[in-house]
Amino acid sequence: MNPANSTLDAKAVAAMSADALLQSLGSTAGGLTQAEAAQRLAQGGPNSLPEQHVSLLMRLLRYFWGPIPWMIEVAALLSALVRHWPDFIIIVLLLLFNAGIGFWQEF
Repeated sequence: MNPANSTLDAKAVAAMSADALLQSLGSTAGGLTQAEAAQRLAQGGPNSLPEQHVSLLMRLLRYFWGPIPWMIEVAALLSALVRHWPDFIIIVLLLLFNAGIGFWQEF
């Protein structure tokens, strides 16, 4: 079995002996040689996931998303509905302050 272009079924892997599995992967109990590792790196690339870019706006908006911010946002909305403007302003300012501090600490 060529490890470059095949996949192994989990049940088949579980049923294999260690030697058979290593042979199917093209390896040994001692690991890969430097030459084999370099060849596989050149052929398949590094074993890493691509880094996902998250915009600054999305990072900031994450501080307004979640159960606790939702409760505070509902409190602000209710304060606005009953026209308790000082409470509304204080709640919104605290939400913005919390998001600003969290965003600043992230960088």
